[in-house]
Amino acid sequence: MNYLEFKQSVYSKIDKEYYEFSSGLSNSGMKYLGVRVPVLKALVKKEKDDSELKVEDFEINDSHEILCAFMWLNLLRIKDYKEQFKFINKYISKCLSWAITDSLPQFISLDTPLYFYLKYFKKWCSSPDTYKRRFAYVFMMRFAKEKESLIYLDYIKNDNEYYVMMAEAWLMATSAIYYEDEIYNKLNSGILNKQLVQKTISKIVDSYRITNEIKNKFKSIRNKDY
Repeated sequence: MNYLEFKQSVYSKIDKEYYEFSSGLSNSGMKYLGVRVPVLKALVKKEKDDSELKVEDFEINDSHEILCAFMWLNLLRIKDYKEQFKFINKYISKCLSWAITDSLPQFISLDTPLYFYLKYFKKWCSSPDTYKRRFAYVFMMRFAKEKESLIYLDYIKNDNEYYVMMAEAWLMATSAIYYEDEIYNKLNSGILNKQLVQKTISKIVDSYRITNEIKNKFKSIRNKDY
């Protein structure tokens, strides 16, 4: 299957009902077709070894779905995590949607070590690019069990971008499963603004992996003056 045939196949999978449901949720800065994620993913995986489908032929500005397919296909074909991150670093600024950035970790090698990722994390979380910052925090969740990952707390800031702030909250809530004291101290420090603290606590309260006793401990921060 060549690229034009692949593109036609993607367009043939447009689901109008799914489009109406998800187009607003995706917050995509690109044309959005409305192809269900599992359907697109299955198509990419089916064609990942087809040498006729050349990634250099992809029109990555065509649509949200074509860009997704381009990112996924490349990551599936690149086996070495170092090369995967070189690729991501080159194209992450094109991924103008949380739905794209949040899909990428599942295609990245599980061999990626924290010490290697940290250099990208430090670079991306201070980027002016919203979705680089979003991805920096989202991928750090892979290392949440590792205490060394808590270095990211030094880089958490009161971000004005909603989708970055939500990623920060999500990451801290995930870390709270393993390191409640460190996250509690960060949230109770007075350094973070009320919105970020409240969003993080809400995610902690929603977690089924955190006990009610610990949830109540975090809830006590809610009445703190900011």
